Amino acid sequence: MWLDDRWAPVKAAAVYAHKYKADTQDIMQYFDVNIYRAEPDGTSRDIVESRLVAFDGHVTRELVRVDHLAVRQNRKLMQGFVQKGFISGKFNFAAGDFGPFREVWYMGTKTLAKAFRTGKAPFRLVGPDVREGLHTLIVEGSIPRRDDDPNSKEVRYRFWLCPERGFLPIKRVFTRDGQTWFQQGLHDLQMLPNGAWFPRRISSPADDSEIGKA
Repeated sequence: MWLDDRWAPVKAAAVYAHKYKADTQDIMQYFDVNIYRAEPDGTSRDIVESRLVAFDGHVTRELVRVDHLAVRQNRKLMQGFVQKGFISGKFNFAAGDFGPFREVWYMGTKTLAKAFRTGKAPFRLVGPDVREGLHTLIVEGSIPRRDDDPNSKEVRYRFWLCPERGFLPIKRVFTRDGQTWFQQGLHDLQMLPNGAWFPRRISSPADDSEIGKA
Protein backbone atom coordinates (compact mmCIF):
# COMPACT_ATOMS: atom_id res chain seq x y z
CA MET A 1 0.00 0.00 0.00
CA TRP A 2 1.22 3.52 -0.80
CA LEU A 3 1.63 5.35 2.51
CA ASP A 4 3.42 8.63 3.30
CA ASP A 5 4.85 9.00 -0.22
CA ARG A 6 6.41 5.54 -0.23
CA TRP A 7 5.44 1.91 -0.62
CA ALA A 8 4.82 0.27 2.74
CA PRO A 9 3.91 -3.38 3.35
CA VAL A 10 0.65 -4.01 5.18
CA LYS A 11 -0.77 -7.08 6.87
CA ALA A 12 -4.23 -7.98 8.06
CA ALA A 13 -5.06 -9.49 11.44
CA ALA A 14 -8.58 -10.82 11.78
CA VAL A 15 -10.83 -12.41 14.38
CA TYR A 16 -13.62 -14.61 13.05
CA ALA A 17 -16.72 -15.99 14.72
CA HIS A 18 -19.79 -17.80 13.45
CA LYS A 19 -22.98 -19.43 14.65
CA TYR A 20 -25.16 -21.92 12.83
CA LYS A 21 -28.87 -21.13 12.78
CA ALA A 22 -30.21 -24.19 10.98
CA ASP A 23 -27.54 -25.73 8.74
CA THR A 24 -24.33 -24.79 6.94
CA GLN A 25 -26.28 -22.71 4.43
CA ASP A 26 -27.86 -20.60 7.20
CA ILE A 27 -24.90 -19.24 9.12
CA MET A 28 -24.25 -15.96 10.93
CA GLN A 29 -20.69 -14.67 10.53
CA TYR A 30 -18.63 -11.91 12.11
CA PHE A 31 -15.20 -10.50 11.19
CA ASP A 32 -13.09 -7.98 13.11
CA VAL A 33 -10.21 -7.01 10.82
CA ASN A 34 -7.26 -4.66 11.43
CA ILE A 35 -5.04 -3.71 8.49
CA TYR A 36 -1.74 -2.39 9.79
CA ARG A 37 1.60 -1.15 8.49
CA ALA A 38 4.30 -3.84 8.76
CA GLU A 39 7.75 -2.30 8.37
CA PRO A 40 10.54 -4.70 7.30
CA ASP A 41 12.41 -4.17 10.58
CA GLY A 42 9.25 -4.69 12.62
CA THR A 43 9.51 -1.28 14.34
CA SER A 44 6.15 0.12 13.22
CA ARG A 45 2.74 -1.52 13.04
CA ASP A 46 0.41 1.47 12.89
CA ILE A 47 -3.23 0.71 12.19
CA VAL A 48 -4.20 1.84 8.68
CA GLU A 49 -7.86 0.87 8.77
CA SER A 50 -10.22 -1.36 10.70
CA ARG A 51 -13.35 -3.21 9.60
CA LEU A 52 -16.20 -4.83 11.48
CA VAL A 53 -18.26 -7.03 9.17
CA ALA A 54 -21.30 -9.07 10.15
CA PHE A 55 -23.68 -11.28 8.19
CA ASP A 56 -26.91 -12.24 9.98
CA GLY A 57 -28.28 -14.64 7.39
CA HIS A 58 -30.00 -11.88 5.44
CA VAL A 59 -27.78 -8.81 5.05
CA THR A 60 -24.08 -7.92 5.35
CA ARG A 61 -23.30 -4.97 7.61
CA GLU A 62 -19.89 -3.30 7.51
CA LEU A 63 -18.37 -0.56 9.67
CA VAL A 64 -15.07 0.90 8.39
CA ARG A 65 -12.71 3.16 10.33
CA VAL A 66 -9.87 4.72 8.29
CA ASP A 67 -7.11 5.92 10.62
CA HIS A 68 -4.41 6.86 8.10
CA LEU A 69 -4.96 10.36 6.67
CA ALA A 70 -3.38 9.59 3.27
CA VAL A 71 -5.65 6.58 2.84
CA ARG A 72 -8.70 8.47 4.08
CA GLN A 73 -8.38 11.51 1.76
CA ASN A 74 -12.03 12.33 0.98
CA ARG A 75 -13.42 9.45 3.02
CA LYS A 76 -14.94 9.92 6.45
CA LEU A 77 -13.25 8.65 9.58
CA MET A 78 -16.12 6.19 10.07
CA GLN A 79 -18.41 4.80 7.39
CA GLY A 80 -21.15 2.19 7.55
CA PHE A 81 -22.65 0.04 4.79
CA VAL A 82 -25.54 -2.41 4.58
CA GLN A 83 -25.88 -4.77 1.61
CA LYS A 84 -28.42 -7.50 0.96
CA GLY A 85 -27.14 -11.08 1.09
CA PHE A 86 -23.72 -12.56 1.84
CA ILE A 87 -20.99 -10.30 0.37
CA SER A 88 -17.97 -12.61 0.35
CA GLY A 89 -15.63 -9.95 -1.05
CA LYS A 90 -15.95 -7.99 2.17
CA PHE A 91 -14.05 -10.59 4.16
CA ASN A 92 -10.34 -11.26 4.50
CA PHE A 93 -11.02 -15.00 4.50
CA ALA A 94 -12.04 -16.60 1.19
CA ALA A 95 -14.54 -18.49 3.27
CA GLY A 96 -17.86 -18.46 1.45
CA ASP A 97 -20.73 -20.08 3.33
CA PHE A 98 -18.47 -22.50 5.22
CA GLY A 99 -16.54 -19.98 7.30
CA PRO A 100 -12.93 -20.84 8.22
CA PHE A 101 -13.49 -24.51 7.31
CA ARG A 102 -12.55 -23.52 3.77
CA GLU A 103 -9.37 -21.81 4.96
CA VAL A 104 -8.23 -25.03 6.64
CA TRP A 105 -9.39 -27.80 4.34
CA TYR A 106 -9.30 -26.25 0.86
CA MET A 107 -6.61 -25.39 -1.68
CA GLY A 108 -8.25 -22.91 -4.01
CA THR A 109 -11.60 -24.36 -5.05
CA LYS A 110 -10.69 -27.97 -4.22
CA THR A 111 -10.63 -29.81 -0.93
CA LEU A 112 -7.12 -30.79 0.09
CA ALA A 113 -7.97 -34.47 -0.33
CA LYS A 114 -9.01 -33.84 -3.94
CA ALA A 115 -6.09 -31.49 -4.64
CA PHE A 116 -3.61 -34.08 -3.38
CA ARG A 117 -5.12 -36.72 -5.69
CA THR A 118 -6.09 -34.82 -8.82
CA GLY A 119 -4.31 -31.43 -8.81
CA LYS A 120 -1.89 -30.25 -11.49
CA ALA A 121 0.96 -30.61 -8.98
CA PRO A 122 1.70 -34.29 -8.13
CA PHE A 123 2.14 -34.60 -4.35
CA ARG A 124 4.75 -36.75 -2.61
CA LEU A 125 5.78 -37.44 0.97
CA VAL A 126 8.89 -35.43 1.89
CA GLY A 127 9.35 -36.74 5.43
CA PRO A 128 8.62 -36.13 9.13
CA ASP A 129 9.08 -32.85 10.98
CA VAL A 130 8.27 -31.42 14.43
CA ARG A 131 6.35 -28.15 14.58
CA GLU A 132 5.31 -26.48 17.84
CA GLY A 133 5.90 -29.76 19.65
CA LEU A 134 3.69 -31.77 17.27
CA HIS A 135 4.87 -34.53 14.96
CA THR A 136 3.96 -33.78 11.35
CA LEU A 137 4.37 -35.25 7.90
CA ILE A 138 5.47 -32.90 5.12
CA VAL A 139 3.87 -33.43 1.71
CA GLU A 140 4.83 -31.39 -1.33
CA GLY A 141 3.47 -30.87 -4.81
CA SER A 142 5.47 -29.17 -7.55
CA ILE A 143 4.94 -27.80 -11.04
CA PRO A 144 8.23 -27.54 -12.98
CA ARG A 145 9.18 -24.77 -15.36
CA ARG A 146 8.11 -25.30 -18.93
CA ASP A 147 10.96 -25.60 -21.42
CA ASP A 148 8.89 -23.85 -24.09
CA ASP A 149 8.03 -20.86 -21.88
CA PRO A 150 10.93 -18.66 -20.65
CA ASN A 151 8.55 -16.83 -18.31
CA SER A 152 7.33 -19.94 -16.52
CA LYS A 153 8.32 -20.56 -12.90
CA GLU A 154 8.81 -23.60 -10.71
CA VAL A 155 5.92 -23.68 -8.23
CA ARG A 156 5.91 -25.73 -5.01
CA TYR A 157 3.06 -26.33 -2.54
CA ARG A 158 4.22 -27.71 0.82
CA PHE A 159 1.92 -28.81 3.69
CA TRP A 160 2.70 -29.96 7.24
CA LEU A 161 0.02 -32.53 8.16
CA CYS A 162 -0.42 -33.52 11.82
CA PRO A 163 -1.69 -37.12 12.25
CA GLU A 164 -2.24 -36.69 16.01
CA ARG A 165 -4.54 -33.71 15.33
CA GLY A 166 -6.79 -35.26 12.71
CA PHE A 167 -4.25 -34.60 9.90
CA LEU A 168 -4.81 -30.86 10.18
CA PRO A 169 -2.54 -28.95 7.73
CA ILE A 170 -1.00 -26.91 10.56
CA LYS A 171 1.36 -25.12 8.17
CA ARG A 172 1.43 -24.47 4.43
CA VAL A 173 4.05 -22.66 2.35
CA PHE A 174 3.77 -21.91 -1.38
CA THR A 175 6.81 -20.78 -3.39
CA ARG A 176 7.70 -19.64 -6.92
CA ASP A 177 11.33 -20.21 -7.93
CA GLY A 178 12.17 -20.62 -4.25
CA GLN A 179 10.52 -17.35 -3.16
CA THR A 180 7.61 -17.62 -0.73
CA TRP A 181 4.42 -16.02 -2.00
CA PHE A 182 1.94 -17.47 0.50
CA GLN A 183 2.09 -19.12 3.89
CA GLN A 184 -0.37 -19.93 6.62
CA GLY A 185 -0.26 -21.45 10.09
CA LEU A 186 -2.88 -23.00 12.38
CA HIS A 187 -2.54 -22.34 16.12
CA ASP A 188 -4.28 -23.06 19.45
CA LEU A 189 -5.70 -26.35 18.21
CA GLN A 190 -8.70 -27.71 20.11
CA MET A 191 -11.01 -30.69 19.84
CA LEU A 192 -14.58 -29.80 18.95
CA PRO A 193 -17.58 -31.58 20.51
CA ASN A 194 -17.86 -33.79 17.41
CA GLY A 195 -14.31 -35.08 17.98
CA ALA A 196 -12.70 -33.11 15.13
CA TRP A 197 -9.67 -30.91 15.69
CA PHE A 198 -9.74 -27.28 14.56
CA PRO A 199 -7.63 -24.14 15.14
CA ARG A 200 -8.78 -21.21 17.22
CA ARG A 201 -6.39 -18.99 15.29
CA ILE A 202 -5.22 -18.86 11.64
CA SER A 203 -2.19 -16.69 10.85
CA SER A 204 -0.35 -15.50 7.78
CA PRO A 205 2.68 -15.60 7.86
CA ALA A 206 2.59 -19.05 9.38
CA ASP A 207 4.76 -18.16 12.40
CA ASP A 208 3.90 -15.32 14.76
CA SER A 209 7.59 -14.41 15.02
CA GLU A 210 7.61 -13.57 11.31
CA ILE A 211 4.60 -11.24 11.25
CA GLY A 212 6.64 -8.11 11.93
CA LYS A 213 9.10 -9.06 9.17
CA ALA A 214 6.52 -9.65 6.45
